[in-house]
Amino acid sequence: MTWKTLSKIEMRNRENDTETFSIQYDGNFYRIQNEFGNISFEFDVSSGYTFAEELNGIITSDIESEINTFLTDQNIQNDNDNYSDNDCCSDVDNARQMSLFNQKNIKYKNIKMPKGLNLSINSDGISTKKNG
Repeated sequence: MTWKTLSKIEMRNRENDTETFSIQYDGNFYRIQNEFGNISFEFDVSSGYTFAEELNGIITSDIESEINTFLTDQNIQNDNDNYSDNDCCSDVDNARQMSLFNQKNIKYKNIKMPKGLNLSINSDGISTKKNG
């Protein structure tokens, strides 16, 4: 069968160069191939699904870790600016990590995250805005 291109994705490397990769399908298998055709790999639906789930989990975890580290550093800096040497920073001691991509880590029963709710972080804290 002939390969049909389903999507093209530009990927950026360490040197900040971009290369276009095509996601293709021939009716039975999928293929990811670079624009030069010298790099490609083929897989069936089950293998592709497992690969995508694993990659998504790795990247999601990395993004959450970087955001939580950034926000923790910001909170500690803000708390250090607001407390004297004799004050206790109990808010920092009680901080907990939350997942940004699902609701399973939210422990408060009265908090609901409806679809279309935007959360934004600014200097005054977290604000919400409902879409639509």
